[in-house]
Amino acid sequence: MTTLNRLSSLFSFSSLYGPSGAYTGTIPGVGLVFYNIPNTAFVVKAFSAYVQDTWKARRGLTLTYGLRWEVDPAPRVSAGQAAIFGGITNPADLSTAYFVPSGKPFYATSWSNLAPRLGIGWQIHDGPARKTVLRIGAGRFFDLGQGGFESGAYNALTFGGYYNQPLGSPTGGSPAVPITERLSLAVVGVAGAAHGYNLPYTWQWNATIEQSIGQQTFSVGYVGALGRRLIGWTIGPGGLYAVMNNDASSSYNAMQLQFNRRLNSRLHMVVSYTWSHSIDNLSQDTPYLNLVHSALLDPRRWGSSDFDVRHSLNGSIIASLPSPRGGIAGMFFRNWTANSIFFARSALPTDLVLQYSLGRPDVVPSQPLYLYGSGFPGGKSFNGAAFSIPSNGFDGNLGRNVLRGLGAWQIDFSLHREFRVSEGLSLQLRAEAFNIFNHPNFANPGEVPGRLTFAPGPGFGSATQTLANGLGPANVLGQLSSLFQIGGPRTMQFALRLRF
Repeated sequence: MTTLNRLSSLFSFSSLYGPSGAYTGTIPGVGLVFYNIPNTAFVVKAFSAYVQDTWKARRGLTLTYGLRWEVDPAPRVSAGQAAIFGGITNPADLSTAYFVPSGKPFYATSWSNLAPRLGIGWQIHDGPARKTVLRIGAGRFFDLGQGGFESGAYNALTFGGYYNQPLGSPTGGSPAVPITERLSLAVVGVAGAAHGYNLPYTWQWNATIEQSIGQQTFSVGYVGALGRRLIGWTIGPGGLYAVMNNDASSSYNAMQLQFNRRLNSRLHMVVSYTWSHSIDNLSQDTPYLNLVHSALLDPRRWGSSDFDVRHSLNGSIIASLPSPRGGIAGMFFRNWTANSIFFARSALPTDLVLQYSLGRPDVVPSQPLYLYGSGFPGGKSFNGAAFSIPSNGFDGNLGRNVLRGLGAWQIDFSLHREFRVSEGLSLQLRAEAFNIFNHPNFANPGEVPGRLTFAPGPGFGSATQTLANGLGPANVLGQLSSLFQIGGPRTMQFALRLRF
């Protein structure tokens, strides 16, 4: 069961100082939005059944096959009320729409979601010094298909607030008259599912060949995926309502290389590299505000996914440090282990959009898309002169997610030592450094991750924050601290751990 938040607040003030420069100590406006009067709660059910069998066809050849059945009913309101409507045959015409009563599903349950799976393992060569293994897998995978219904705040709202609110006095301002928006198709935030909506699914397949020679192993793999019937949204005029449908799709292809070697009893190294491309016409399954387009503009364009990374290199090294046999040196430097993990990746895409229509600008011929130099954070910036506002004011010829921001790399390092207290008890001392070389990594330019509004002028197209601060929305619970997120400044921490 999911229960929505009851209160959202908005503080609006330009300055705490009056026209004469004197300190006023009041906030001009405090807005309050109550979402759940009474409480709104949803029940989300899911059921699946799975059968599997393994057949050893002959020595060195094994087949594993199975079938999964997914039944994931739509969420239902179990308490309160929600602005979810059904009966939609044409997203542009809501004349047949009606509000879904409490306890009823938002869309019809599909019973034919069968997902077959197949895995093949073949040991091609099995020698004393060399071994060759081929692994192949394929399958169909269904999504829950709820698209954030249970967390979208689709319910009646009550607006209230105070004017000239003194700081430190919760009731000292002038109260505004509360306004309650009843359930109406004119309320912003109403959502529904299109007729015939069904669960999204993805076909996935992979093939990997692994070769071992002595203490080292090298593997080459291919991974592919096709997302079909994925969640898309049709946004009504002015963003008044959103209709969930199945008109989004995606494609992913990747080559994966991995090298694993134990150099000796004290040193172990793993390095992996991925060359991939993910493309789609929609990279999210919730109706964010940046998808509110007019009827003249369809935001769905095939292009690189918002999260597409073409090149990625990752690795780790584990080394047991030499241990003096005795004396004072042995007391302090025995049983130490050093670990290092590192990553390097190419840049993520940035979608350049117009301020009002959220379409994309035109590309100016003969102008470079990027500017380079030490004066830009990360040494790179988008060139504002390379783009112009299209003549129709809506959408130009710049593709979706064409621009690439800044790549990133980081090396972390740690030391730890085990102090054996007894047979089953030990104490571990750890010292860890994140981004040990204090390499600056910057987030892509943009007001939100993955999107930049076209506004030519000084500073346009340049990074304004570090990668650690730009990976997620600000002030969102559950986000990692920027000190310990990748792309942050050098940070050190010490720990003691008792193991028993």
